[in-house]
Amino acid sequence: MVIIRCTAKILKELGIPRAQVMDCFLQLQPLQEWYANLFYWNRKKCLIFTNTDTLFSFVVMNVSRKDIKNILEIFRKGLSKALFYENFDSKKINKVMSLLDDIVISKTNNRSVLGSMNELIYQYEGYFEMHEFDGEEGSVKANQKLNETPMSGVKEEGYNFGIPINCFKKLL
Repeated sequence: MVIIRCTAKILKELGIPRAQVMDCFLQLQPLQEWYANLFYWNRKKCLIFTNTDTLFSFVVMNVSRKDIKNILEIFRKGLSKALFYENFDSKKINKVMSLLDDIVISKTNNRSVLGSMNELIYQYEGYFEMHEFDGEEGSVKANQKLNETPMSGVKEEGYNFGIPINCFKKLL
């Protein structure tokens, strides 16, 4: 089972009142808890998904309200693409994807992860501007840069920060 903890912005887009969403306090494995947030870039809606334990993230650009209603499918496809573009072999991708059979929507409950996500959104926008990324290829490159960004929200041995992609690889 995987929990996607959605911000109030996403819950509003889904048409689900925050009070109706159960808060899950299950004991989860590291790859089973993700956060989702909605942001605007170039007047387009974008979704960012971030793993709680590693801050491994990916952004799905240009989503409509209709698309957001299918957030679980967006998450599955986006994660599969992100893992592929990060050069994970098919065995590891299948291992992660096998966890996605049962997905539950829940409320956010960790301000540290939300703060890290806001920083990642800021970085994502900066990568597009600095490197003049464009379109789908640009999105892939910006996602890769995001996962190479040192973050204080995760720690690697001997350091006060961690690199999300390195932390994610260690879990696999």
